[in-house]
Amino acid sequence: CVATVVAAAVVETGGLYAMKNYSYQWPSIGLVLWGAIIGPISALAAMAFRKFVKFAETLKPQARLPMKWNDVQHGTYVRIDSYDSGGDRLQGTVVEKGIHNIKISFDDTSKTEETYNSVAWQLARPEGRRDWRILLAMPTVFLAL
Repeated sequence: CVATVVAAAVVETGGLYAMKNYSYQWPSIGLVLWGAIIGPISALAAMAFRKFVKFAETLKPQARLPMKWNDVQHGTYVRIDSYDSGGDRLQGTVVEKGIHNIKISFDDTSKTEETYNSVAWQLARPEGRRDWRILLAMPTVFLAL
């Protein structure tokens, strides 16, 4: 609004060309036919595009790689699918790995330690280092769209 008032001294504000007001007329037969033809076509195109976007979302790599039982080593940094009292994910370092158990020291304020067996480890959905392929994959998907 302010830009129009300021520019009105130099630029015409009446519009570039005259346009008829169709709100008081019934649409013509040609306009109705055009809407009947182009409507379903554009709906199908929109549905196909949305399915393509959903497919591209499935190709998105995870931010961190899953940590398998055999890949765990002493000193490995892991994130566990549990949350502390503040709502943050638990993250810590592996302090001990035995044949049947893994002990993790968490980085929270209480410095707690937890021990996981192989079943509890899978249920905790641990994540390890970052998956840096995301830096290549996300721009590629963006450009494809």
